[in-house]
Amino acid sequence: MYRKELNNSARSNWDYWVLRFWRDTAAITLFIVAPVVQVILTRWLPLAILLAVLFLLVGHAMTGFRQFASPPISKYLNLSNWPGGAKLLALAYLGFLAWLATSLMWSPLPVQGIQDIAILIIVPPITLFLGCECSKTTILPFWSIFLIGVTLAAGLLILEMMNYTDFWRLGSPNHWIHDWNRNAVVLAMFIGPILLTIRTRPPGFVLFALAMMGSIVVIYLSVSESAKLMLLLLVGVWLVASTFPGLHRILFLAMSVTVLAFPLLLNPIDRLVVHLKDTSIVTPAVTGRLPIWKGYRNLAFESPIVGFGLRANRHYGSAGAEKRSDISHPHPHNFAMEFWSDLGVIGVFLFAMVLTFLGHATKNLESRYMSVVGAVTVAGFSYSMTGAGLLQGWWIAAMSMVGIAIIAIKIGHIGPEQSSKIEPTAAC
Repeated sequence: MYRKELNNSARSNWDYWVLRFWRDTAAITLFIVAPVVQVILTRWLPLAILLAVLFLLVGHAMTGFRQFASPPISKYLNLSNWPGGAKLLALAYLGFLAWLATSLMWSPLPVQGIQDIAILIIVPPITLFLGCECSKTTILPFWSIFLIGVTLAAGLLILEMMNYTDFWRLGSPNHWIHDWNRNAVVLAMFIGPILLTIRTRPPGFVLFALAMMGSIVVIYLSVSESAKLMLLLLVGVWLVASTFPGLHRILFLAMSVTVLAFPLLLNPIDRLVVHLKDTSIVTPAVTGRLPIWKGYRNLAFESPIVGFGLRANRHYGSAGAEKRSDISHPHPHNFAMEFWSDLGVIGVFLFAMVLTFLGHATKNLESRYMSVVGAVTVAGFSYSMTGAGLLQGWWIAAMSMVGIAIIAIKIGHIGPEQSSKIEPTAAC
């Protein structure tokens, strides 16, 4: 009996130290190394997430996966613990994925479509898994790791914009403007978890405020109009949702309606742009997007019910034998028109249901979490409607990292009541 207890104790200590190392390594890779390298190589975030998952799988393999289903992951693996809103969200998401798979039957680019579906299948569980694991960091509290990464990335991007460095030459071949835009967008999304952590008043929360102000400076010094709009929406929605929690579901419903009605909104938007053409609101980016969206609207209305199949927008927008003369860009820079042209009204309706049930599933969160979830969703929605679309690897990875940070902060119970002492049993 004594020997068995001794073996169990030795095994527990082994599990603790091994998982401690690999969890800290994964968190540092994801939230310190990744934001910094993102400034240099603007499309590497998916690789950072993959590395973090591999590090954690190595750690769990070395411990025989004895702690793999430990809390809090075990709570989410038990479907009976899911509230009704989460179950409806899961069903809506599965329905959307099913329609994506169905559309491959008439897609001109089915192989690329399969890749998109695979990404959309694995991202939600990976986000939850990494959030749970990163909440158990021991080398530093998670909020400290996140703070260091955001601060370093913001500082490095400032140096880049002041021409002290030329990292853009190593990254995107398109030019520095694309690199600055993507990095400013990522920093804008990271402000959401910063706001969440500031409200919990952890030790050193003033540093978080300074990091947020530094990120704001970077965004407004950049040439990224998308990031500036995201910042305005994120902070504005956060303030409103914090004051009026009942507006949370209305925000998600409004986004759902916008996706469904967007093709019909293009003519009113066009008239509004003409009316405001002499103001600073209407920029070349705005006037340049409208013809692109109208071209894809023409494509969507040729098959409005089922669309032309996943990835059709890339096929008909790219140079080739079937390139359409009324489409001036390889993709619509708008996920509503992307889904309308690829999936038709059926696919758009199913995605609108995902947004609606996401609002329903998160409406009972604590006010501080609910307001941040709403704010980052609206900010991400704005960029997906005006900038990157939705099915781009680096952008999906950026949104996943924001979700990981919010989950890790929530599970970690960041706040002044948190003890600085971390026991081995708590870390496993």
